[in-house]
Amino acid sequence: MALKNNEIQFRSDEVQDIMSHIPNRIIRYGLSVLFVVLLLTIFLSWLITYPELIRGQISITTSIEPIKLIAKSSGTIRHLYVREGQYVQEGSCLAEIESPVSPGSLEYMRQYIHRLERALQADDEVLPLIDTNSVMFGPVQNSVSGLVQELTIYNTNRKYKIHEAEITTLSQKIENQKSLVRVQQTIASINQKELENAKIKYESDKKLAESAYISKIESMRSESELREKELQVERFKQAVLESSNVLSSLEFQYSQSRFAKETNNKRNIESIRSAIDIIHNFIFTWQQNYSIAAKQSGKVSFLQRIQQGQYIKSGEELFAVTQNNTSYLGVVKVPVSGYGKIAIGQKVHVLVHNFPYYEYGMLEGTVRHIALFHNSNEYRVEVDLPEGMRTTQNHTIHYSPEMIGEAEIVTENKRVIERIFESLLKALKRNH
Repeated sequence: MALKNNEIQFRSDEVQDIMSHIPNRIIRYGLSVLFVVLLLTIFLSWLITYPELIRGQISITTSIEPIKLIAKSSGTIRHLYVREGQYVQEGSCLAEIESPVSPGSLEYMRQYIHRLERALQADDEVLPLIDTNSVMFGPVQNSVSGLVQELTIYNTNRKYKIHEAEITTLSQKIENQKSLVRVQQTIASINQKELENAKIKYESDKKLAESAYISKIESMRSESELREKELQVERFKQAVLESSNVLSSLEFQYSQSRFAKETNNKRNIESIRSAIDIIHNFIFTWQQNYSIAAKQSGKVSFLQRIQQGQYIKSGEELFAVTQNNTSYLGVVKVPVSGYGKIAIGQKVHVLVHNFPYYEYGMLEGTVRHIALFHNSNEYRVEVDLPEGMRTTQNHTIHYSPEMIGEAEIVTENKRVIERIFESLLKALKRNH
């Protein structure tokens, strides 16, 4: 026990000796430097802020989005009317795909239908006929042939006026028949008066014969004359009835002719207009399927290598038309995690894939709209680019439809020391 006390005493003396020894100058300076560095580190970690970023893929577009033009049918490009970057007006034809219709037929049909509609509107006596020998009409050949037939009927009716002649003849017959009926009625009226006179004479002769003033034969002669007059009156009544029936029949024929004329003319016009509508629809369908036209005015961008004679498939994207003097915006797809930190007005850094940021710089923007609902675990965030395509290094990069890149949304700036403590707190929570 005494030995242990001595050892403890001995060690305690050694420790006291070390503690009482004053460190040399280097150690003192070193400790001071370490302390100053520690203080400086703490100060800088408090002073320096570091942005928290939420990254996502961005697609750059314009405020008026480019309109993509897609091939509606497969075939060879017969004509290519534009070049890359050319400005076109709305409705301009950019390319034409080979179709069953012969070259020039469509334009001929368009001009012909325009002339035909004007002639119909003006109610011309002769409508222009379509040339079916030098032009191929493809799927509407039967409709065109039907149109030619109806136009021939129209022109023939207008030239020879068959219905008008028949109606005019019937109208004249009706007037003549009316006159005949009037004459017959007049004659019947005269005979009716003669019949009344014959009756008076017969009654008188009958009384005279009974009184023996005249012979019975004379009385019988008066009766025969009376019966003859009665028969004559009945015959004229029959003639009037027969003429009236003929008049009614003529009037019925006249109404039938007028109805037939109006019905045939209406059917003829409707058949012509129906054929015109079929050709109009064909032209429209052809333009949709074989003619690629600009849906808006703007600059043309080729979405793939395109040349005349090239075979393309239905559904391929060929062109995009973008309008000039429009502002640019980006559409960012951000993950669900961290979405709640995004707010309107936050800064966004855009790194365009085609233009390396270390050489060209970055585009700068601000958040303008945040989608309320996610799609496929991603939210849609719209970003304004107030400087357009001018980068932080003062380069103006060339815009092409649907440029893609990476967006960094700066949600908030935090001090380094705050991030250190947050990391420590997270680690402690995980341990517990």
